[in-house]
Amino acid sequence: MSAKKVGIMGGSFDPIHDRHIELAKAALKEYKLDNIIFIPSGKPPHKDGLSASAGERMQMIRLAIADYKEFSLSNIEITRSGKSYTVDTMLQLKKENPNVDYYYIIGEDSLNNLENWYKPLELFKLCNFIVAKRDNNAETNKSLMEFSNMGAKFFMLNLSPINISSTQIRDDLKNNYFSKDIAIPVFEYIFDMGLYGIIPINEKYRDYIIKLSTMLTDKRLAHSLAVAFTAKNLAEKHKINKDLTTTAALLHDCAKCMSLRTLQQIAGDNNLYFDPVTYNTSLLHAPIGAQLAKSVFGVDDERVFSAISYHTTGMPGMNALDMIVFLADKIEPTRISYPNLEEIRRLAETDLKKAIKLSIKSTGAYLKISGKKVHINTARLLEWLKK
Repeated sequence: MSAKKVGIMGGSFDPIHDRHIELAKAALKEYKLDNIIFIPSGKPPHKDGLSASAGERMQMIRLAIADYKEFSLSNIEITRSGKSYTVDTMLQLKKENPNVDYYYIIGEDSLNNLENWYKPLELFKLCNFIVAKRDNNAETNKSLMEFSNMGAKFFMLNLSPINISSTQIRDDLKNNYFSKDIAIPVFEYIFDMGLYGIIPINEKYRDYIIKLSTMLTDKRLAHSLAVAFTAKNLAEKHKINKDLTTTAALLHDCAKCMSLRTLQQIAGDNNLYFDPVTYNTSLLHAPIGAQLAKSVFGVDDERVFSAISYHTTGMPGMNALDMIVFLADKIEPTRISYPNLEEIRRLAETDLKKAIKLSIKSTGAYLKISGKKVHINTARLLEWLKK
């Protein structure tokens, strides 16, 4: 009977992000591991401090791995006194499970720093290493040869390079920028607990998110949260009411995942009438979203309804709140292929009208290529902006 093969994902996980999960999934599949254990460090020897407590980091890992039956969480390093050394962890695991083959999963940066790990020669005897590497990296190839000669056993895992770091995610969150690189449940926990400099979410927003999670797909909810973060940031820069802006941005797509037939039914039930293009396309989700903001979410402010209603097409005479939600929907961080995106983002921080004008022109060019027409409200908005 062959030995059980168990992968180990170690690190501070402050916070855990999508690259951690992607790496674990790839290792599990390629090397046919039986399961993978996530082991957050207690007190890392190479770090002076952490932004989240041990308990908070463990909870974020639980949320991130909840959908993966092969993944589990261990507090072996959290409960150990003193600094967290990998060799001590592996000694304990091998003592408890002598017939298990362990595979420690690392990236290139960790590989090239292995000589500085505590008692590396002893560690090489306790586990194998799965290394996520780029092709033909000279420094990595040199490290592989040197450590192999010292007794280390390596298994390569080819993953496309993606620049994701927990440090950057923490900085983004602190500066009110949504990070698309963390799972939605993890983000909600961070928001709820007020981690990384975020002001703890109030009860109203928490209730909104809970309801939205039953109405939207995970991808759409991620977009809505990203729009809310972006809009809040713009509201601060332009000195616009942050609460109203965040509310409108968070709820702007609350009807997005409904079928056109359902949207039309809601319109009929509420005696709402729209132009044929809006009524017969997915554009209808915007004004119906404003209706749901009132009937489902209990919002009672015409400014919020206006921002939600016109976040797709815009309209002449838009106020600053309308413009912010309109733009946030177009430039939030998960948008990656929008024409002139970076320039529009830059303009949005200083001149909302110029940013919208460029956004409309860029969208218009794209629609023209796609054989579609710009909505009449958008065309009128562009003319209004030119005055």
